[in-house]
Amino acid sequence: MELYLMRHGEAEAYACSGRDADRSLTPSGIEQVTEVGMCLRSQHFKVDLICASPYVRAAQTADLIAREIHYPGHVENLNSLAPSGSVEETCSDLEHWRHRDRILLVGHMPHMAELLFFLMKDSKHAPAAFHKAAIACIVLKQLGQPGTLRWYRTPVDLIKQTVRS
Repeated sequence: MELYLMRHGEAEAYACSGRDADRSLTPSGIEQVTEVGMCLRSQHFKVDLICASPYVRAAQTADLIAREIHYPGHVENLNSLAPSGSVEETCSDLEHWRHRDRILLVGHMPHMAELLFFLMKDSKHAPAAFHKAAIACIVLKQLGQPGTLRWYRTPVDLIKQTVRS
């Protein structure tokens, strides 16, 4: 299984409601995530499933990526990807989709970094930071067993890679 972990794009500092869950992507964040999606599409990026935190900024990020890569399904909301979620809850949720080959999870810091470290067998190769709209690919031979980081790309890395190819 290839598991892709993505952090949401740049979000507004405060929502009108005052609730963190209601914070939206900024115009810059929308542009950033759209560019990431276009870069992924140019590299023929495909997934079997997209899951996102129910928080607005993560759901918007997942929807923008889904649109750009022409994902035919609908984005699943996973409460375990919310900032209050735990790595163990997320792994338990993934058990429902263990038959899928390529899954994209969109969430928040520090949960995405914690999940990355938890899933890797050799965390010394983990990125030092998990940037906004960055994406990591972890290869898992089996859920519940440590995987290997195949790659980690920031939005800038993806754009440079796309320009070169």
